[in-house]
Order: sequence, then structure tokens, then C-alpha cells
Amino acid sequence: MKYGIISDIHGNYEACRKVLSFLFKNEAVEIVINCGDIIGYGPQPNECADAIRENKKIHSIIGNHDIAVLNSNKLSSLNAPAAESLCWTLDRLTSENIEFLSGLKERMLFDDFMFVHGSPRHPLHEYLLDIYQAESSFDKMARDICFIGHTHAPSCFKKNEYGDVNELFFFSGKSLEFKKGEKYIFN
Repeated sequence: MKYGIISDIHGNYEACRKVLSFLFKNEAVEIVINCGDIIGYGPQPNECADAIRENKKIHSIIGNHDIAVLNSNKLSSLNAPAAESLCWTLDRLTSENIEFLSGLKERMLFDDFMFVHGSPRHPLHEYLLDIYQAESSFDKMARDICFIGHTHAPSCFKKNEYGDVNELFFFSGKSLEFKKGEKYIFN
């Protein structure tokens, strides 16, 4: 089965629409997993939530912006522009989309993969940026491969069979061979 992994749409419907169109064109993927933050910042929160909610081939988890809009006491944990955009978003979200966001979970296990927004250690709020953070997250994984979002920066961390953690750098067109006994975290 081919999967598409997306994250951090942040209310940008034009980007969401184009990416989903590309992923589903000619059945390039069968399932899309969204690693959270459907809303926040961008001006089209309902259009983005509708696109994710209405497509039964898309499965989603909740991100820190998604949960913050549902719990106004969590807005103080965000920077000022993020909090302001979520106040604006909350005034515009439909009841269907509030209900949809409310039903999303912090983590998902799907086939051989684990999905969280921040990190396996702290699913909503940790920015996984370096091997030291990755090191402690590997112990919290329920699968050997985990996909995350949140940082808005592509990365891959690997823990080999000896317990060594490294950051992998790979480029378009290159493949990555998975080995038994190793664990991976992809953003």
C-alpha cells in the first residue's frame, strides 16, 4: 500500500488542495495520513478542515494548533501571532469542524507506523530538532517507524541495532533501506 504523509496545513487551502490533488492523482497513494495542525495562521480553516474531514482516505491526528483552538486556556502556550490567528479562526470555524477537531487523537498507530504531531515522547508540543531529543523519543515509540510534523522542517533520525542515534540526510530520488532492529523518526 502506498501512503502519503502530510502535516501542518495551517489553514492554507490552496496548498492543501494542490498537495491532495497531486497525492490522489492517478491513485498515486491509497491513504493519506495528516500529522496535525489543520488550522492556524492561514485564512481558510474551514476549507482545510472540510477537505480533510470529508475525504475518507485521509486519516488525521490533532496538532497543537488544532487543540489550542478547542481549549482557549492553551492559547497562552503559543506565540502571540499564533494565538491571535487561533482567536480569529475560532470565530469562523463551523460546528462540524469544531466537532471534527475535537474527535482527533494525539497519536495513531496505522499498519506498521506510528503518527504523532510533536514527538513520540511529547505528542503535541515537543519540537524534535536534534539527535538528543530523538534519542529519548525512540523509547516511547510503539512501532519501528514514526512520522511527525510540528517543526516545519524535513528530518530523519535513526536508531540502529546498537542504540546509536544519527540524523540521516537524503535527497530527492534517493532511497532509504530499512533494516530489521532499527527505528526511524521522519518529519
